Amino acid sequence: MEEHTLTQTNPVNTIETKPTKEQVISAFQNDFEQKKKAFPDTTSVAKVPIAWFGNESAYQSSKRKILTIAVNPSDVEFVDEETKLPVDPSRFPSDLKLEDSWNTYFEDPEQKRKEDPNPYLNWFKNLEKELPYFNASYFKKYDKNGSPLNRAIHIDFESAIATTKKWSAIDPTQQSLISNHDNFKCLFDYLDPDVAILYSRLPVFDEFVRTVSHGNYIRPTFILKNGKVAEPGKVELKDINVGIITNDTTKTNLIWVKNSQSTNRCYGKRVQPYLKDFSK
Repeated sequence: MEEHTLTQTNPVNTIETKPTKEQVISAFQNDFEQKKKAFPDTTSVAKVPIAWFGNESAYQSSKRKILTIAVNPSDVEFVDEETKLPVDPSRFPSDLKLEDSWNTYFEDPEQKRKEDPNPYLNWFKNLEKELPYFNASYFKKYDKNGSPLNRAIHIDFESAIATTKKWSAIDPTQQSLISNHDNFKCLFDYLDPDVAILYSRLPVFDEFVRTVSHGNYIRPTFILKNGKVAEPGKVELKDINVGIITNDTTKTNLIWVKNSQSTNRCYGKRVQPYLKDFSK
């Protein structure tokens, strides 16, 4: 079986000019409109792309910028899970300013979330359980001293477009046509995270590292399922539960979590000794 490893290479590109938010939003909107026309049977009934979930302004002002990353948005944001008919009004209303529809995703009061639960929040709750280890939350919360927690936001690697099928069920050829890693790289550079946590299968992880690293890889330190640290280069990625790449080029701690569900609980606590402090 082929062994997957990451090796250190020379940089092929570096960030010269950080993209602006306006450039990021325009790129995502243009890509969304093109893909919706080209792939009407695969893309969902969504009327807007989703570049991020959560309060980006609060994220930018946090002491430590925390990103969580998955593959692409789910269509449950836009359709009823049982009837598969469009949700009206959508949780991303098209009459709002585009970035406002992203920023307000986690802003509903807790009581309202309990009374009218968003089905996708059940998925985010698994991720939210680890964020306290990074003194962070998707929601507006405070620590025991009354100081605001770091505000985490969520982005998706392959595309900002919700699809009618799970990404893994889409034909690989069509995946490659819907994906837009250039847009993701632009967004990632703009957000400039201190900690980026990716939830994905191995092939997505490999492509993610190539996309964000500017070709300058630092060999990972891997954390095994039993909590012991594997010596870099002496274990196959397929056997890893959680992995870390501390990237001095992008000034980001990249954490790879193979499964976002219950199998990897408490990874937040386990990775803390291996993180560099890149916070501004």
